[in-house]
Amino acid sequence: MKKRVFLDMDGVLCEYKAEASVEDMEEKGYFRSLRPRPAMIEAVKYLLENTDAEVFVLSAVLPQIKTDATADKNAWLNEHLPMIDQAHRIFPVCGTDKAEAAGGVTKGDVLFDDYSANLAGWHSAGGTAVKILNEVNGKNRTFTSGPRLRVSRREDLYETLRMIS
Repeated sequence: MKKRVFLDMDGVLCEYKAEASVEDMEEKGYFRSLRPRPAMIEAVKYLLENTDAEVFVLSAVLPQIKTDATADKNAWLNEHLPMIDQAHRIFPVCGTDKAEAAGGVTKGDVLFDDYSANLAGWHSAGGTAVKILNEVNGKNRTFTSGPRLRVSRREDLYETLRMIS
């Protein structure tokens, strides 16, 4: 069976603005304007070029702006990672368990996320969880059930995936 890889957006593929309020996020274009994390974008491209893994984006949206946020996130992905097609983009409402949104998971399903609660839920559901460290997280060591990774080279995701297989 082909390995499935799920990538969060905010704080993983693109910047996370800790100071942003819900009102900021409700502004049309907010998610579209987030800066990409260049090392991560290159690492995803490398992963896609060098494995047969099925790669998904799995990113939550606020329920009150689901339509606009989904459109913004799709526009962002169309610009930065257009090779991940629409069928491989999942945008559940915030608070939805990501393992459930993925249609259930197995040990071979890997989630790269920066939010410990998402990772803990994924791990509890039987998947493999990898904490992505960024400029604002990873200081409290709240996720201890899997690897922690700061992506700085294009090979990092690929090598991590091989290590946990």
